[in-house]
Amino acid sequence: MLALVLEQRVSNDGAKELSYDLRELPLPSLEEEERSSQVEVASQHHQQEESGHAVIKVYASAIHPSDLLNSRGGFPYTTFQQTGTSNVGHQGPYRVLGRDLSGVVQSVSRGASLSAQTWINKQVVCTSGYDLSFSRHGTSAQYVVLPLSALVEKPSSLSWSQAALLGVPLQTASLMIQRAQIQAYEEGRQQQKLDMLVLGCSGNVGRMLVELLRSTGHNIITAARGTGAMLNLASAAGADEGSPSWTEQLKELTGSKGADIIFDCTGNFEVQSASLCVLAKFGKFLFIAAPKGGAPGSTVLGIDMMRMYRLGQSLLGVNSLLYDVAQANAQLNHSLALIDHTKPLLAQEEIEEVPLRLAKQTYDLLNGKQGRAGKKYCIVFDEAH
Repeated sequence: MLALVLEQRVSNDGAKELSYDLRELPLPSLEEEERSSQVEVASQHHQQEESGHAVIKVYASAIHPSDLLNSRGGFPYTTFQQTGTSNVGHQGPYRVLGRDLSGVVQSVSRGASLSAQTWINKQVVCTSGYDLSFSRHGTSAQYVVLPLSALVEKPSSLSWSQAALLGVPLQTASLMIQRAQIQAYEEGRQQQKLDMLVLGCSGNVGRMLVELLRSTGHNIITAARGTGAMLNLASAAGADEGSPSWTEQLKELTGSKGADIIFDCTGNFEVQSASLCVLAKFGKFLFIAAPKGGAPGSTVLGIDMMRMYRLGQSLLGVNSLLYDVAQANAQLNHSLALIDHTKPLLAQEEIEEVPLRLAKQTYDLLNGKQGRAGKKYCIVFDEAH
């Protein structure tokens, strides 16, 4: 089968070098996966939620910012599978890239339960957790082996690429809400209606977050750089985070108290610093990325600890890579149930589909920051058309 792999080579001076390209690989084996999983389970002293695995025929595999970062060696915990000499000569240790997929279940483990066998021929989606493309081969391949406990049924109203692009952003948005411990607002109860600010509402995670927050009944304020429709994505008041006065806008919208919960999906140093100044008493600030744009190479954000202490505020980091593939997909499945799939979060026109044979060139393009503005990229396989 054909796959996009990240390869590690050691130069003559001992330095490790990374590169990515398409590679022909053997078809994945359920038996081999079962053996390696048994060793892993024994070494970690835990049991899987549901035993057994499935072979997935991949129809679409997303290209997320974290996939690009992984292709550049940005994750120190990515491991590489050893390999030997093949019919194309010596090849270095490798890891198949890709965190999210949509596809069809081809087969399940021999001896699997009757309920597990019902997955055969079903359309599924899957997201990575800390496994896929890091310690287990990822989704940018014609076939992938996954634990049965990681399978999530694909919404029938979504195209292959629309479904594949949901995983990481939707799971991350779900985790942000979970960490914020938001209780849904109900009229008539003695309960404060919260003012919640979503920074970066036009991005992948931001728009998923806004959609999930709708069901809470609280006030949603969205902020994105520039002007246009994205400022009103939540059918609520919008603010332009690129404007010097956006913090004043926020104060006006919240009766001067500031936001009770701030969800930062930007990772922007200036935006993060400014937003902390308009966080309300007992407010929570949740973020999914270290600050960029401060001192060169620094991920440090200056915080007024005295102010935060006096106002009883909380700073919460949210990282989707703290969960294994089964846990991540349980979160994804829960979130999918909360979304109206008759109105896709990603219109098909927003998606740039690329065939697997052009995956390397597309990674090169996006790593060079030359992708088409406003487009989400997804690798699609011939069967998806």
